[in-house]
Amino acid sequence: MSNLVVWELLGSFILRALDKLDYRLSVEVELKREKHPLIYYLDEALRRFFTPNGGLTCPELKERLEEMMRTNPTTLEQLINQLISTYYRMIYKKKKEEKVIELSKEGRIIYV
Repeated sequence: MSNLVVWELLGSFILRALDKLDYRLSVEVELKREKHPLIYYLDEALRRFFTPNGGLTCPELKERLEEMMRTNPTTLEQLINQLISTYYRMIYKKKKEEKVIELSKEGRIIYV
């Protein structure tokens, strides 16, 4: 449920960051909305950011995000950009490794 909170409150931040990074991922996230793996990743990362043990409830996370949007939106946007960049690097590296492994079974390696 908190993934919905993340999407509703931060969707515009997320899409702006993705537009700068990879428009294809931006379109994918916009279509899947709160059900995209990136939103689940951000939900978990933001819970860890706001509390060391990740124990925020959905309403508490919403409250913290709304407060940060009011008091320090620039820092929040920077945090979202950083988390998205980290996610993108993880996914891109994983997809690249999967392609290399898949192609290497055929006896050839192609680097994308």
